[in-house]
Amino acid sequence: MRRKTILFILLLYMAGFDRSSFSQESGQIPATPIDEAEILNLGANINTSFTEYTPFITPDEHLLFFESDRPGGIGETGSFDLWYSINATPGKKIPSFSLPINLGIPVNSPGFDGLPSLRRLNDGTYEMYFTSYADNGRGGPLESNIYYTRQVGKSWSTPIPVAGVNSDFHDRMPSISPDGKFLFFSSDRPGGFGKDDIWVSQYDDANKLWKPPLNPGDTINTPDSEISPSIHTDGITLYFSSDRRGGVGGYDIYITQRLNGGIWKKPGNLGTPYNTEQDDEYPTVTNSGEYMYFTSNRPGSTGGFDIFRARVPDFARPSLMIPFSGNVYEQNTTKGIEATISIHGDERHFDISSGLPDGNFKIDFINNKIYEMLISAPGYEPLKYTLDLRKKHDVTAIRNRFFLKKSQASIDSYNLLIQFSDEFGKPVAARAVFRFQPDDAYMKKIENNTIVLKVPPKITSWNSFLERNDINITAEADGFEVKEVTLSMKTLMENGTKKGNNIIIPIEMKREGSSEEKTEDGTENGRLVLIETIYFDTDIADRITQKEKEKIVKILSAIKKPGLIVELHGHTDKIGSLEKNIKLSMSRSNYIKQLMTDLGIPAETMRTYGHNYSRPAVKETDEASRKKNRRVEIFIKAPARQGEIQ
Repeated sequence: MRRKTILFILLLYMAGFDRSSFSQESGQIPATPIDEAEILNLGANINTSFTEYTPFITPDEHLLFFESDRPGGIGETGSFDLWYSINATPGKKIPSFSLPINLGIPVNSPGFDGLPSLRRLNDGTYEMYFTSYADNGRGGPLESNIYYTRQVGKSWSTPIPVAGVNSDFHDRMPSISPDGKFLFFSSDRPGGFGKDDIWVSQYDDANKLWKPPLNPGDTINTPDSEISPSIHTDGITLYFSSDRRGGVGGYDIYITQRLNGGIWKKPGNLGTPYNTEQDDEYPTVTNSGEYMYFTSNRPGSTGGFDIFRARVPDFARPSLMIPFSGNVYEQNTTKGIEATISIHGDERHFDISSGLPDGNFKIDFINNKIYEMLISAPGYEPLKYTLDLRKKHDVTAIRNRFFLKKSQASIDSYNLLIQFSDEFGKPVAARAVFRFQPDDAYMKKIENNTIVLKVPPKITSWNSFLERNDINITAEADGFEVKEVTLSMKTLMENGTKKGNNIIIPIEMKREGSSEEKTEDGTENGRLVLIETIYFDTDIADRITQKEKEKIVKILSAIKKPGLIVELHGHTDKIGSLEKNIKLSMSRSNYIKQLMTDLGIPAETMRTYGHNYSRPAVKETDEASRKKNRRVEIFIKAPARQGEIQ
């Protein structure tokens, strides 16, 4: 047993003995001042002259689990057991841990038991994943395996190997996501990129089993070793250790995040003083994102490895879900308003509504971001509000009240200004017919494609009046195809461009005989060249297949050339309403912009457009043809030629 324990430890560190060939890349390693890092050795209550390794702190910082080969374990001295300690001062600058308690049988065995990860269940108990061997009656392959146990009263259930995850190679260092859906771990199994890779398995709820593990790719894994993954409670921030080239030395601690569509950010090194020339490993971060626990054999340690606590640098803080709620009232009253709250943040836009009778609403925001909010309702002046969460690192709920002032000028009538243009935004002199359905009596057309909408007297509900009425527009112009659209009045009132009593409605006309899919357009600001088309599934705007993501990666070098502007043109098929497809096409463009921003394309060099189904690539006759229209076209705008207007 002692031989197997020593072999296991050697497997963890054997790539870390020769660091002489590793060099730090200039400018790539951040440095945090010592006083800001607040690195603290947990001291004599936790650390001994033996090895204390692989700390796991519960999200509330109340319980600390770790492994140690100290005396007093189940097996002989030198065999690692799992221990835990209680922190009497969670969240405080100085923690206060009790003397550690051995988890005992059946979790600990005479052999190796360690590398714990836990999650709290709805009933308040914990389930734990840890690493051990198929000895003493435990099943599983002969090498190190991942086992599962659950808290039962003051004890634990008999550990069982995690079926579908373990292999005939070393599978260890598990990290369970807070929702129990994903299990991250390190393994030297075939199919990876290096000596040890990080792998992840997803739980299949329908069949009650773990799916075959997948390698997240070479964004995270390298030809060297990646170990000790730790997924934060936000479900997207992953900390891990690696001895890859370019670090401070030994195993360093890194951070990455999973973006929309399953793409991982390029990992960042936490830098000094968190990382040293020795081994710094097994980071776990509290729910607040403020403190990190890790293990290190840096100078000053009392044993082979000690457990440390440090304040997480701002750039490495995880994302947190911040509950935000409030009420929308009429000014100087507590009368609730049924309002639309339009929210812009992180290149995304979404709307929520407040409900009657008290104008209440609820939403969760992600910290580390700024959100711009526009609260609006028919008959009231819109209100802008900025929510800055860049320095919020706790999950305390935020509540606010918003008061809207009655509009003084727009309650009796509105002017709807219809503006026709071609695909380049140039005005088109169109002849149009308008129908207001079903209450046509309240609409009157005047000159220059302007409509006056008279608000019906003594209406019982302004919202219900808008919801039951649409405006139908049929327009024709020389050299253009006939255009027919039906627009929701409620959508126009809430989302249209307003100037006083005027609501501007832009409508794009399509030229007769225009190419269905252009590869180059002449414009007064340069030449548009189509370089790629990305396709989407029905009604989907926030994810694409891996095949489509790879298409984006392949064109990055062409896009990064100096002076180029990238235009992203979103399109839909003809299924659904115009309003829905307007939003869907724009959302698709913004999603591709976000992916490209995460891959290093500056956001300021990209422009997004949404064309709904006004520019089909092909005529739609079946699902196969509709699929070709659900797309985002990526254009690059070359610099203007000499003599052209720039």
